[in-house]
Amino acid sequence: MRYGLFPEPIRAGRRAVRWHASEIDAWLAARPRATGDRPSA
Repeated sequence: MRYGLFPEPIRAGRRAVRWHASEIDAWLAARPRATGDRPSA
């Protein structure tokens, strides 16, 4: 969040925060996917 890589939270209470689902979905879509494939030697 500090570097602008993750959406900023919205304060929902004194000890609670939340995020817009659309912002999290967009952030996830922009992340590289881990496939679990191992590189061939």
